[in-house]
Amino acid sequence: MLTYWYHYSHNKKRIEVETDDDSVGGHFLHLLHSKKPSDSCVKAMHISLILYAEHEFNASTFTARVIAGTGSDLYSCITGAIGALRGPKHGGANEVAFEIQQRYRAPDEAEADISQAPGQQRVIIGFGHPVYTLSDPRNKVIKEVARRLSARPRHPHVRHRRSGSKR
Repeated sequence: MLTYWYHYSHNKKRIEVETDDDSVGGHFLHLLHSKKPSDSCVKAMHISLILYAEHEFNASTFTARVIAGTGSDLYSCITGAIGALRGPKHGGANEVAFEIQQRYRAPDEAEADISQAPGQQRVIIGFGHPVYTLSDPRNKVIKEVARRLSARPRHPHVRHRRSGSKR
């Protein structure tokens, strides 16, 4: 549903939603990019999905359970969960984090700005959760996945840094 909406809303293109992929991650990436994904991309997607699933009792799950606890119907539960997931402090956090990353031309510029955030009472949105006071234990895993993917040849759908900036 998400990939169909993406292609239709951005390009007015109706896509075929059946693939021969044998996993959710592979199927999603295939539909998103309109071609069979590499094994490394599928593995990265699976790791990311597992990390999200293992994120304890999150806001969208809580919302669905509260609505179900009132005796409401399944559709209301799912709709409420999606509404909670959409927020910038839950499922929408990655999009906000990406927008923040786009502000900076170089790592030093990002580090200087982010270092000032706590003293200015600014929230740093990203892959994490307020329950983790030192760091999100999933960070180590997803950073390694990102490092491995970034070592691969460039993907045409990903915006890359300008050639003069540091990595």
